[in-house]
This record gives sequence, structure tokens and C-alpha cells, in this order.
Amino acid sequence: MIGGEEMIDALITGRAKIEVKLTKVILSSLGTTNTSATDEKFIAKEKFVMNSKEVRFHGIWENFNEWYLTGDGVVDEVMGAQSICFADLTQDCADSLIIKEFGGEKKSETTLAELYDLLKKQGNGEDGVLLTNGRANIFYIKNIFGVLCVVDVYWCSVGWSVHSDSFGGISIRENDARVFSRKS
Repeated sequence: MIGGEEMIDALITGRAKIEVKLTKVILSSLGTTNTSATDEKFIAKEKFVMNSKEVRFHGIWENFNEWYLTGDGVVDEVMGAQSICFADLTQDCADSLIIKEFGGEKKSETTLAELYDLLKKQGNGEDGVLLTNGRANIFYIKNIFGVLCVVDVYWCSVGWSVHSDSFGGISIRENDARVFSRKS
């Protein structure tokens, strides 16, 4: 039996893993929403800016800037209207379990263009599918390196706060967060 610090070190270095077995559903499905079709490439670094005229941003944090806006940033191709599922977490849990519940990484993945379209529809914190009560809205989106990461947005009474985090570590998403994924 190893102690607390030794266990944390073993988890961080990959010498130990935590296995979690679910005994109940972790997502409460709420429905679907549609995003708008695009007629040109979506260039993230032109849209995720503090002085946006479409979305009131409170903060665009360092990891998001580094992973999605550096260099040319993420550029999403032209796409038709998309149907996006959304569900609320019924308990605290890890990203890997959320992704598994949605049916894997492919089904969990959304794009920055889709996220931005939803933000634009609630640009000043209006009611809609995104939570505006300070709880997280969670999206799984590939960064400039092609790695699927977590992008979460929060309404902070003065604007949207945009964060990014890797998953696979020991990060836990909080109960009552809203999670978005592909419909099909």
C-alpha cells in the first residue's frame, strides 16, 4: 500500500491508473440545437477577440490562446448547418467518461465554428442552449496540433469567459455543467 503523495506521483507519471465504474447515468439528455451553415472558412483568431462586435467576451484565457489562436490558429472549413446534442452532467466526472457516454471521441468532437455560432446567438448572455448561470458549457474541440481538448465557456455576468484544458489527467467536470457533442 502506498501513501498519498506516492499515489499522486504514480498517477501523474502513468505508473498507476484509476478505474472508475459507473453505476448510474452521468448525462441527462436535454435535446439538440442547430448551428448555422457557413459560406466561408471560419478563422478562429478573427472571431475570438476581446473587442468582438458579435460576442461580449470577459476573458479569453492563456491555454485557449496558445492551443487555438497561435500562428494561423484553428481554421474550420465551410460546413452546412449542424445538429448538436446537449446534456447536463448529473454528477461530477472525468472527461473520459463523458466522451464514452457520448459514444467516443468522434461523436463528442465539435468545432470552434459551431461553438462560436452558439456564442453569437447568446452574445450578451441571453437565454438559450448555453448556460448563463456561471456553470460550464463544455465542448471537445481539436486544437492547432490536432489534439482533442476541452473548451469550456462560462457566462460571467459581464461576458463570456473561454478556457481550454487537456483531458486524460485527473480533471473532473462538475455536476450541472452542460456538455455538447455531435448528433450522429
